[in-house]
Amino acid sequence: MNIQKAKENSKLIELSKQNLENQTKKELETKQKQQEILEQRRVILKSLLTPDAHARLSRISIVKEASARQIEDIIIRNSQMGLLQRKIDEDQLIRIIEQVGEKMHKKEPIIEIRRRKQFDDDDDFNEEDYM
Repeated sequence: MNIQKAKENSKLIELSKQNLENQTKKELETKQKQQEILEQRRVILKSLLTPDAHARLSRISIVKEASARQIEDIIIRNSQMGLLQRKIDEDQLIRIIEQVGEKMHKKEPIIEIRRRKQFDDDDDFNEEDYM
């Protein structure tokens, strides 16, 4: 009986090890695919941007990664649609940044706080009432 339980436990341990190995392989594969995609994006953007524009976009990505990602998507999409005849310089990049900034500000709701007017204590105070 004990031998049979030991065999079952060893089989379970082997299966769990195989599952862990498969999971780590899958995780490594997905990380590797993500890195390849990021590398492809970097190469594409480097070919579409002038060095000054590329440096500006890199600085933006340090501060606001989501905004930089949107800008990169716009540039790549425009390239795929054939809207770019030459490399994007810094001025064109600034215009794209402004467009993305306007869209971001439109999405943010404006919160207005209205406070009730309170009566002023000085108006209601009469010394004669207390004498």
